[in-house]
Amino acid sequence: MNCRRSYSIAGIEIRIETDDAGFIAEFSDLCGGSAPDRAEAVLQAALEAGAGDEGRLVLIGDDLTDAPEFVLSMASNAFPFVPGPSNPHGVAVALGDPSAVLFVFGRDGCRFRKVPRWRRLLAHFVFLRALRLRRDVLFFHAASVAMDGRGVLLVGPKGSGKTTLSLALGARGHAVLGDETAAYVPASRQLLTMRRPANIKPGPRSREIDRLVQSAGFERDEDGHVRVPLEKLFGEAAPARLHSVAFLRGFATVPGVVRSQPGREALRSLQPLATTLQDSNPRSVLDMAVLLAEARCFDVSVGDADATAAALEAAVAGP
Repeated sequence: MNCRRSYSIAGIEIRIETDDAGFIAEFSDLCGGSAPDRAEAVLQAALEAGAGDEGRLVLIGDDLTDAPEFVLSMASNAFPFVPGPSNPHGVAVALGDPSAVLFVFGRDGCRFRKVPRWRRLLAHFVFLRALRLRRDVLFFHAASVAMDGRGVLLVGPKGSGKTTLSLALGARGHAVLGDETAAYVPASRQLLTMRRPANIKPGPRSREIDRLVQSAGFERDEDGHVRVPLEKLFGEAAPARLHSVAFLRGFATVPGVVRSQPGREALRSLQPLATTLQDSNPRSVLDMAVLLAEARCFDVSVGDADATAAALEAAVAGP
């Protein structure tokens, strides 16, 4: 265990100790490299990869009693977790095929197999376990920006343009709080900074962002994505009071921004992370309903990135 690194995100300090330098690099790529600040909570992760086909992860600092169920709640197209077969050493979770066991959760922590991209899978698991420590925060699959101090959530399904639009707004001088995960504190109505490296996918984007990415020569990963620390593009950012929610409703030749009245469909569209809905907490749903009731809401048709950013900027600043 000769590699140690600490991270700070949304007021949570994540301390990692491991014998695998590649896991530190993967977690830094996912979470960013910010040094710990004042922490509301601390999660400690000890990851022992060893030289064989299996490793062990031990997490200290939270009160999670059903880690297998938590992993299953993370299931997605990218990570198709399913229950594994009966295992004498603990509860198994598989990836895709039930026979393809990935995790076995027992008394001595989590045993894992070194499947392809195992570092990324473990990094996401540790990251989401850490977010679970902030019971006072709602986390969303969303981007967030601050326009002249007005916090704006950019909400939409995967591939709807959240990163593209948030970075285009950053290129116009606005503060990008996060491009992939947003953190909202209901008690203060603040959007926190979630400055993980921006995940820039192939495709059209702001002309200024395209110029910056190309001139800096950032490397693409195996999916063709470029991960760029937001600080390298825009400098620092500070939390902002929520003002508006922009729902990205699809692509169009000409961008459009229309004021809307949120209903049940808007509530479903917020896409909270599993950590926000943990333990079937009804308070989270109420807090999301209040969020929508108090914010100005817009339906956005995404066209040219720069033109869409200008249209949203005008709408948020308007009466």
